[in-house]
Amino acid sequence: MLAADASALGLGSDIGGSLRIPALYCGIYSLKPGAGRVSRQGARSLNPGFDAIKMTAGPMGRSVGDVKRLSQVLFSSISANTYEGLAPVPFRDVELPTRLKIGYYFEDGWVRTSPANRRAVQETVEALKGAGHELVEFELPYGPKSIQLFAGLTSGDGYRTLQSPCGDDPIEKNLFLITLGPKLFGWVRNSAAWIIETVIGDRLFGQTLRRSKHSTVAEYWQNSKEMGEMNKEFYESVWEKYEFDAIVAPGMCCPALPHGATRRLSPLANGTFYYNVIDSPVGAIPVTRVDPEKDCLPDDWSAKGKQVGSSILGTGLYGPGGIYNVEKMKGLPVGIQVVGRHWEDEKVLAIMDVIDKALPPRNFGPGSWTPPNESTKK
Repeated sequence: MLAADASALGLGSDIGGSLRIPALYCGIYSLKPGAGRVSRQGARSLNPGFDAIKMTAGPMGRSVGDVKRLSQVLFSSISANTYEGLAPVPFRDVELPTRLKIGYYFEDGWVRTSPANRRAVQETVEALKGAGHELVEFELPYGPKSIQLFAGLTSGDGYRTLQSPCGDDPIEKNLFLITLGPKLFGWVRNSAAWIIETVIGDRLFGQTLRRSKHSTVAEYWQNSKEMGEMNKEFYESVWEKYEFDAIVAPGMCCPALPHGATRRLSPLANGTFYYNVIDSPVGAIPVTRVDPEKDCLPDDWSAKGKQVGSSILGTGLYGPGGIYNVEKMKGLPVGIQVVGRHWEDEKVLAIMDVIDKALPPRNFGPGSWTPPNESTKK
């Protein structure tokens, strides 16, 4: 609706990427605030009582300015001493340094980032360098750990509460893989994980499957403890070590998937899960569109030593008959994430504006949508 100019603003929620993924796939802008900035009053949760990974509400719009305006309203609408325990901090204007120090990376270690999504990061980096800012590449710590913790925490009750509103109705087929683990007997799940790890050789996928199960209280507490440790280590090894103003990250590992593809590729969203697990404010910005001449897989893509992350998901995405097809994906939007420290939501918005202006005109924003012609419909 937003991308087609049928709506001016949108409001959504995000516990694993639900604000950012639609924005990235549709070529619009969004902000996932950090926890504690926006009230959840009036919002209904499908998993009431689950607060290990905090759901946050945030804005979507057709420009950084639109997202900022709605953020001003949301952040300034919180009264002091509410039962939610939110910080009574209204929207704050920030003054950025003339020369920003921004970190960036191309891979999170879970599934290899597609050429199109790598190009979006690279073009952003080059645009910011051209504007006089300092860009530093770094390696993301504990990349696959986030999806393992996400799976372990969200599956704690076997997804019973999450699926309870469905009653006897069939569950959406795209949820099959992500909800499979708790449905299996423990010996079946562990045997399948062992085969995946030792026979197929996909250690990451196997470890994640082991985590996706009914948890004891002690196991749930252990997952929560590890999440806190991951958050602390991220701040120490990234924010404190490099003193970045922000981080530029791939939005997703690939452009929008065709309908039905998430039945077997739903775990691809680790790139967004990561910043829910460590609770960071994150913005989404459209950068470019898939170009078959620039974004096809290089000849050495499958060469030994080039593989990154889960081989099962990598094969489903890039192997024979894989989802990543630049001809079919031609013209799809590709974006980036802009990450900040907790409580620096306004700074993220300000840096989003700097990035948006540093990038060349690229046919996103109000009035940019072109209805498909008849040949495209066919």
